[in-house]
Amino acid sequence: MERVLDEGLAANFVLRCLSDVGIEDPYIRAVVERHNDRIYLECQRVDESRIVEYAASSDYCLFPSKFEMDTFLIAQGEAMAVGAVPIATAQQGMAHFRHNADPVHGPDAAQATGFAVNRSFAEDDSLLVDALARRIHQAAALLHERNDEYRRLQTNAVATAHQFTWERAARLHLDSFTPLWEGRRPQRSVELLLRHGWFDLLPDDAYKSHRDEIAEAAARFGDARTYQRCRPLDASAARTLFDAAWARADFARCEQTADTARDLRARLDNRHTVADGQITYRLPHAERVEVVGLAPPAAGRRGTTVRCLEQLRPGEFTGQVSDNGQDLYLLLTLTSGRSTWDVVSHD
Repeated sequence: MERVLDEGLAANFVLRCLSDVGIEDPYIRAVVERHNDRIYLECQRVDESRIVEYAASSDYCLFPSKFEMDTFLIAQGEAMAVGAVPIATAQQGMAHFRHNADPVHGPDAAQATGFAVNRSFAEDDSLLVDALARRIHQAAALLHERNDEYRRLQTNAVATAHQFTWERAARLHLDSFTPLWEGRRPQRSVELLLRHGWFDLLPDDAYKSHRDEIAEAAARFGDARTYQRCRPLDASAARTLFDAAWARADFARCEQTADTARDLRARLDNRHTVADGQITYRLPHAERVEVVGLAPPAAGRRGTTVRCLEQLRPGEFTGQVSDNGQDLYLLLTLTSGRSTWDVVSHD
């Protein structure tokens, strides 16, 4: 809110942070006081009808959820049900609300309900702040400049939210638990396994009955070993598989096809160099690279240290590392929002 208001956006915010002792955080108080004509801060308990009125009178509802379990429960759906278009993180626990990274031109725009930003697993995440500020500006522009598109999202938001009734929730639970109660063990469908890339759980007969579907899923995840059980691994297929694994920063799967072409091996091997206590890490689709290690021994559970590498230019990062002969564990945040690991081993 501070970012977009300081930049001159003409918008009003209702900020609810429930607290019986008030909100005394000096930073929050300073921002609210500086923009007291734009931000209404409320922390006391109020009647539910008042909260409904806030949502019904708002153009957008903002849910910058952190981590997978912190999804504001059903509050986003409740706000959508009365016409508030969501701006929210793309958490797996909120995916059913259908907010979208590109709700106007993206591949799933027709069903989109609002704007999504990449999920976040970092404290005080500057990438999330930047993304939210951009989305708020985009949302305000859509409302004023393409109101027909805004109304389409609003209609989708209301219709989507109204699908989540208590009756439907009860029916889904009964459909899932009744077979268990009757002693019937659930079977994972091949479609489910392929959707998530769980190739190790596929039954052997699936490679006959679903050969093409498995090959296509393996290509999507960059899994050469699974692909080879369905189709020949020629040079073109190997490059496709490598590129898919590279896009996911799945370097173990990149290793499966890296030796099929010299440039693929070079791309994989040259992604990092360590010399004179300095690491340089190169991955074009990385937004952040952090070195994660063990904190110094202390009483109780031993913690971790997390340190960001400095970004030299898009896709290239550097920083000092200790030359103690131990492997470096790097936490990568990709432009897609995916978080994954890389390990730099000492020879």
